Amino acid sequence: MNYVDIIIGSLLALAFIRGFTSGLWKALMNLIVGVLAFVAAYFLSGPVLSYLDGKYHVVASMSSWTENVFPPLPAMKLPYDPAAFDQVFQALGGGGWMGALKSNLQANMAARAALAGPNPTWGQVIAVSASHFLASGLVFLGLLALLSTLGTILGRSLSWALPVGIGVRLLGGIIQTLLSVIWLSVLAGTLYPVFTAGLLQGAKEAVNSSWLMSLLLGVYHGLWPVIVAQIRGNL
Repeated sequence: MNYVDIIIGSLLALAFIRGFTSGLWKALMNLIVGVLAFVAAYFLSGPVLSYLDGKYHVVASMSSWTENVFPPLPAMKLPYDPAAFDQVFQALGGGGWMGALKSNLQANMAARAALAGPNPTWGQVIAVSASHFLASGLVFLGLLALLSTLGTILGRSLSWALPVGIGVRLLGGIIQTLLSVIWLSVLAGTLYPVFTAGLLQGAKEAVNSSWLMSLLLGVYHGLWPVIVAQIRGNL
């Protein structure tokens, strides 16, 4: 167990204690608030990022240092060609965690290629795409945290019962822990590229050797694409 496991384990333990002390109904209220906050953050993150990028050029500023993160491979200097995506993806060592996002990365690059300027190279397009991907994730997490906090405050003011039975409290603790696993999986999936990019010394080894991080990434890869696809299909 490394320090990443300790941090995640501590957060889950605090979640269980919180659910145990608050009881079942508050835990269920937090679950409802969390779902509503996720849906609202999902649909608001795009407009909010567009506003921030238009006013502060967030993506362009991030791409100036993101371009230096990727290894200086020959493929990075080639002119951008959407038809050659598979070859460049393999040259970058695509597979594993990146393989799960291959289609999303391809679509994101095609949509952001114009932002890289005229006749961009693969390195420039990848830098802009990665910056937009990371900025979108950070905006989503910020909105999710804000909306979840506001919803929790509202839920407390509307709370109608505080069960005191040990069984009910245990259920509250379990529900709150599972809810924390879901939200931590979003955080893990969003920040994993940052931790493994080599920007933070020792972070890549610690994250890759953490079994709790593996658990959260498994939840992220298995759960969130299905939920997002369902939302897109129904709304």
